[in-house]
Amino acid sequence: MAEYRTIKMSFWADPFIEGLSSDAKLLYLYLFTCSHTNNLGILEITRKKIANETGLSEEVVNKTIGHFISTNKVVVDGYKILLLRFIRNQTAISVNLIQCLQTLLDKEESKLLKWHLYTAYPNIFGGLPMGMEAPSRGIDTPSSPSTPPRVLELELELEDEYEVKEELKDYCPSLGPSLFTDSQRETTSSEKEMLRLLSEVVGRKYDYNADLAQIRTLSVEFPAVDMLAEVRKMKDWLSEKKNLRAGRGNPRLFMRNWISRAAESSRYKTPSAEDKDTKMAGYIQQAEEHNRKMAEKYGIDIGGDALCRQAG
Repeated sequence: MAEYRTIKMSFWADPFIEGLSSDAKLLYLYLFTCSHTNNLGILEITRKKIANETGLSEEVVNKTIGHFISTNKVVVDGYKILLLRFIRNQTAISVNLIQCLQTLLDKEESKLLKWHLYTAYPNIFGGLPMGMEAPSRGIDTPSSPSTPPRVLELELELEDEYEVKEELKDYCPSLGPSLFTDSQRETTSSEKEMLRLLSEVVGRKYDYNADLAQIRTLSVEFPAVDMLAEVRKMKDWLSEKKNLRAGRGNPRLFMRNWISRAAESSRYKTPSAEDKDTKMAGYIQQAEEHNRKMAEKYGIDIGGDALCRQAG
């Protein structure tokens, strides 16, 4: 269990947060930061304990959680509460954390909460597993589980139509044509080539929507990396006979790890000021050595004494 939580500064500029009462803000922030919440954003707790720890009445707690459910901010299954926006409000998502999240999700017993996490974060968890069906709607669950909660959240919170389209496009590129213009739906030639390469990997679970979304996400997270070159290298490596079994369990996690390791390699590292100084010193030394040899060859005095004589 982490000893601290990170919350983006934009949290307080969210129209949903701005519209909450002071009690609701306290409860929402409590759910995000209390010691009962794990890294998936799931906590198992009674309403009475929440009331005791926040100082709110049980009536206010029940009413406010009901509001969070109706606005698709939380999913409730018995005493378990899932914060749908928990993961995306963390300021850093590392490879190690992603592996931790996947381990936690595998151990989670609530099929309802697991379904919502798979649906809300396809780039982290690789999309819904084969054969996993949407859970039947319970008393405390948000409406219409067939609609990804991230999509519902954007529809409710973002007033600017262009921002809604852009974020929805990144989340689910396959949404209907009525949402986007042709230019917004269009994939680049580089993206098409990467998708083609991924589709040709024997035995790899290829998913056009999930793979395209991940390509775009990784391109933003690792701008220095030549994505097309790395996908081509990854495809060639996976195609080798000795590596046929690699990357089959969770292909998108494998790809994230590959790109992350590439970003840390020397070929994509930006030279530090110290590296630049060392390199420049080397150039200067080479130039001085060249000048010395030329002076010796043609009998030219290039030292300070010669300059003084010329000035005199």
